[in-house]
Amino acid sequence: VIPLVGARKADPQRLMFKLLRPEALGSFSEAVSADAFSCVGRGKEEEGVTEDDLASARCTQFLRTHLVEEVARALSHLSFPSDMTFMQRQCVRCDAPTGIGARPSFCQCMTGCCWLCAACYVKCWDTDTPAVQQCRSEVRELEGMPMQPGVTDLFHHMGVNLRYMGVVYCALTGYRAAVD
Repeated sequence: VIPLVGARKADPQRLMFKLLRPEALGSFSEAVSADAFSCVGRGKEEEGVTEDDLASARCTQFLRTHLVEEVARALSHLSFPSDMTFMQRQCVRCDAPTGIGARPSFCQCMTGCCWLCAACYVKCWDTDTPAVQQCRSEVRELEGMPMQPGVTDLFHHMGVNLRYMGVVYCALTGYRAAVD
């Protein structure tokens, strides 16, 4: 939506891959112009940095620090923003409803009918307990259970593009080191 950084004159197409998500703009405290780092509103001879450029740079810094940290925190605690959409299901292990209180659920079978709440998923990891299943399909390993809502949903809901996955991973590693 808005340029994340200035486009290089040698590679103007690169700008299309460095845009801010609308969710990031919505959570930033000041207005950011779509004309940042462009020649719109400037004379051809006019060089230098404008206030639009600076606001876009501040928003980029907000994304790289605050929003990336928020995504890492949500993943590390398996606690997602409460305004995200969650599918309501029943946990096959404890019979509790899943998707309550901004906690994701995890699918443990290949057919997609047996779901675990976040608490039971963590218990399976901590106690090395096999998951309970209602159907006869193949059971997924804990590492392979899809999460609902997924990581892509979380990133985009919080205004972070997937290209920041490595940056979020580094922040997440910091949370894991603090917990361990």
